[in-house]
Amino acid sequence: MTRAGSGAIPVAGDPRAADRRPVAVLVGGLSGGGQATVQVALAEALAREGRTVDLLFFGSPGPAPPRLDPGVRLVDLRPPPP
Repeated sequence: MTRAGSGAIPVAGDPRAADRRPVAVLVGGLSGGGQATVQVALAEALAREGRTVDLLFFGSPGPAPPRLDPGVRLVDLRPPPP
């Protein structure tokens, strides 16, 4: 087990190790830049751990939305066109 606020990674037996709450990852756009690539990789890694993940974006989706792990839901936060 770890102490609260110690910054250590939870170990087996720690209640936080089994935490599978849903997660939302926010990214500006999905044009394939460095930040978007890292955020998509984070979302997919969390999904592989068994979490439900929403990847929220509010900028350009790029030429084609990325192929995502089936456990990642892509959510477009842009307003609808007028």
